[in-house]
Amino acid sequence: MHCLNRPDGIDVVHLRDKFPQDISDVAWIERLAMEGDWVVLTCDYDIARRGAIKVAWKNAGLVGFVLRSAWQDFSPMDQAWRLIKIWPAIVEQSEAAAPGSTYELGIRGGKIPPL
Repeated sequence: MHCLNRPDGIDVVHLRDKFPQDISDVAWIERLAMEGDWVVLTCDYDIARRGAIKVAWKNAGLVGFVLRSAWQDFSPMDQAWRLIKIWPAIVEQSEAAAPGSTYELGIRGGKIPPL
């Protein structure tokens, strides 16, 4: 996904490249919130739906995109080309989003509904 990095300031960073593998969800969410200006792309619905993770996410004010479960039916390579295809829409939505907005990404792109 590093091919999505652009000279105009968009950097794509994998969670494991930024934090230790054993970091808790609450800890990385809080750290990104402190740094500010992060957009999160994840397959983890717990971020917006469960316990302490949901509370941390809501308090963080980060913009997030959660991939629908259908994404898991594809190989990592197929996931990558599908993300590249809809990347402009993700960027546009993230730039227009209010802090704390979370969206759901379908596999075909198109409209990106709030979660």
